[in-house]
Amino acid sequence: MPDRAGHRRQPLTGPGRRGDRRPHPWRGTGTARRIHDALPAERAEDRVTLPVDPPAGDGKVQRLYEAWGYRAFTTRQPSPHSPRLTAVIRPTH
Repeated sequence: MPDRAGHRRQPLTGPGRRGDRRPHPWRGTGTARRIHDALPAERAEDRVTLPVDPPAGDGKVQRLYEAWGYRAFTTRQPSPHSPRLTAVIRPTH
């Protein structure tokens, strides 16, 4: 049965994300995009989700994920002291 956003309730997968802000030599090389494409391709789930803090990088993080095919589908605040996060989703295959 689809949820309010029209998605079927079935397993999802999502790569972890690190808050490491140190400069990395791979930044801007396409490595993150290749990881986001490769990890879900190995999975049986048909969708991948990520939590995004919309103000992160002045919105740059969410715009990057949208450029990779993710789209926003809900927002949540995991705890009273956490930021309000937007969940983004895209097909895995």
